[in-house]
Amino acid sequence: MILLATNTESSFIYDFDSTLSVPLTATEYLDQTFGRSDSWRPVDLPYFKSIDSADYLASFNSDRSHMKDDAGKWLSDPPKWQIIGKNGDLPLPELLDFTTSSKQKMYGLDEIRAISYN
Repeated sequence: MILLATNTESSFIYDFDSTLSVPLTATEYLDQTFGRSDSWRPVDLPYFKSIDSADYLASFNSDRSHMKDDAGKWLSDPPKWQIIGKNGDLPLPELLDFTTSSKQKMYGLDEIRAISYN
């Protein structure tokens, strides 16, 4: 998950799981992370989902089920803080769904470049 922050003049990406500087312009981040789309095989092209921050804050929830094995045992100790967004209608597994059944619009690399560069 990354944060795309925009203003009237530019777009910046914050990726706190990256070894790159934070923030980078969207151009710098996408170029350094993914290179050009013509260097990818079509089957390997990355996809993205864009969720408005207000929608994310109001709707996201995680019951931490992704942190358990098939028997329901913790794969590692869960965080000590409360579960995020208990009543939201945007669960983490839905955000991780990049199949054709995904409820959120998915963007290809060239599409996300066009959105973030404007």
